[in-house]
Amino acid sequence: MSASDGEFDQPKEDVNRSIDTAGWATGHHELSIRGTDGNLTQGPTNSTIVNIAPLASAERAQIVSSRKTRNNDGDGVQDTVKFTLENTGSSPVSIQNITIRDAENFQVDQVGNGSTVFNRGWSWDDAGPEIVSSRTGSLYDSTDGPVPLRTTVQLQSNEVVSDGEQTEYTITEFRDNRFGGFGSNEDPGSQVTLTLGFEDGSEKTVTLDNL
Repeated sequence: MSASDGEFDQPKEDVNRSIDTAGWATGHHELSIRGTDGNLTQGPTNSTIVNIAPLASAERAQIVSSRKTRNNDGDGVQDTVKFTLENTGSSPVSIQNITIRDAENFQVDQVGNGSTVFNRGWSWDDAGPEIVSSRTGSLYDSTDGPVPLRTTVQLQSNEVVSDGEQTEYTITEFRDNRFGGFGSNEDPGSQVTLTLGFEDGSEKTVTLDNL
């Protein structure tokens, strides 16, 4: 430990020391110290409690890869985005909601899996979930058609990623719902921005680059 004034030259000295707590387990840790003078006489023991709180879920959840792909619907459009999330912490994270905020392609304004059909007017033919987890399966499946961008989607299944594990998520399909677009599938471009909401109330907004 070091003298607070820079030198041990008094009968009584205030002392300090920085301690690196990286790698410490979460919870309470008791630290005890006592001083010894030049005559090897020891003073009383003083103790303090250091509480190591777990990182918020948003800090533990890291995007490690992302990519675009086709939805195997025969139109040849790369309208589906996949990204892999890794839990780098020491306790599980639970995703509660996802908001697809923006896509580089300005024509994209909604996300939905299926096709538009004409039967006395245009309607929506649902073909499966909009958000899928490689761990859990379907996380959100709207039967009411595509979901507009910037809409917070509450997941329909409990999605938990254990510490040290990875999960790949699929968002399909990116669509154009402008007048005359008829919900056509669109390539979202090279960037998609989304926000993940976690059970502990923390949020993580990320931009998936180089898609």
